[in-house]
Amino acid sequence: MKARRLIDESVLEPTVLAVVREAFDQAWEANKNRYSADEDVTEIRLHLARAALALVAYHPDNADALARAILERMRALEPIISARGPGAQV
Repeated sequence: MKARRLIDESVLEPTVLAVVREAFDQAWEANKNRYSADEDVTEIRLHLARAALALVAYHPDNADALARAILERMRALEPIISARGPGAQV
């Protein structure tokens, strides 16, 4: 999957990378039911991964806090993503 590869190829310490992976998984689990079959799930997951990598500096050792921050970022960006389409980079 593109999102997981983006995370796995990032240059982070192993412990921080584990936090990002866990937070990404939590954020996806919290959000996956919000998207219909018509939406591009791959692109939504990429948005989550980008948000995780952008925010990890604020929560490098707390997956729960990072997951909450990812979800907040996604809620804030949702109108922009919807307007541009799921493939738009924000």
